[in-house]
Amino acid sequence: MSLNATDILLFEFFWKRSSEFDQSLSQLTLDHALTKALFSKNAPETILSDRANCWRQFIAAFASGSIPDAVSILRPMDLWQYHFPLAQYILQSDAKVVGIAGAPGAGKSTLAALVVAVLQILNRHSTFINVSLDDFYHPRDVRSQLGLKWRAQPGSHDIPAVARVLSAVHSGAIIKTIPTFDQKRDDRGPDRAIDANIRTLVIDGWFVGMREDGYDDIARYIDLLIYIDCPVDLAKRRRFRREDEIRSRAAEGTPKGLSEDHLSAFWSEVLEPGISAWVLPIRRYADLTIELDQAGAITNATLVRSISKDSR
Repeated sequence: MSLNATDILLFEFFWKRSSEFDQSLSQLTLDHALTKALFSKNAPETILSDRANCWRQFIAAFASGSIPDAVSILRPMDLWQYHFPLAQYILQSDAKVVGIAGAPGAGKSTLAALVVAVLQILNRHSTFINVSLDDFYHPRDVRSQLGLKWRAQPGSHDIPAVARVLSAVHSGAIIKTIPTFDQKRDDRGPDRAIDANIRTLVIDGWFVGMREDGYDDIARYIDLLIYIDCPVDLAKRRRFRREDEIRSRAAEGTPKGLSEDHLSAFWSEVLEPGISAWVLPIRRYADLTIELDQAGAITNATLVRSISKDSR
């Protein structure tokens, strides 16, 4: 079985990217590393049928005007080969808390936001949210009292607050608010209103899945841990570009985030050594590892532990 002609024509026409379809879309789908890792036990017919159903729901959501801008501008093959299969797998596993770990600049927050957007499209009657471990940084004055020169060091997060939110997700309790962090001010932002029962929460952060320094109190609530193995050079370029964007968007007379010199010091003193000391060890706990090349493309994916409703 292959995808039917209507699915392929819609896929090609919608973004007018027919040059991407030199090969059979069906074969591209079945040969992709992430699909092979997540759905190796599924029949090809089932994989293709399920993926086509994702696409149809996406088209319907787009037609109704309910597609977030961040999703609507994605390259079609990224959506098809990356975000659809991850969302499918999360729904299939019925995971309540999904963690995404990796180096700063690995793409954790972007992936979390996009996967949650796709989950919401595929299941409109439930609530899915993404949060960052950054949202739970202690206020700046508290970090200063703790003797922390930089955020992002172990101890800079309010671990009990994270644990309370994740525990509430598991218990089915209504979550009223979640804290936020303002990177421009390097301090807490206004609370984010939720007021909902959460079907699945996706949390990203470079200490997500860590088992030391009290972070095991977070790790124990994670049903599915995804580790993004990103080259350090690529992570650094992305992290510096993100700070450039923060500075460029800041209004005149408002905080502008980290200066270039400040960020260079932050990278050399905390982030780069922290990748070796704190991030790389998390890989051994990951249920799913996604490996990226220097361009950010997926080169390999490994599912170490299959997650299902019965195994949770």
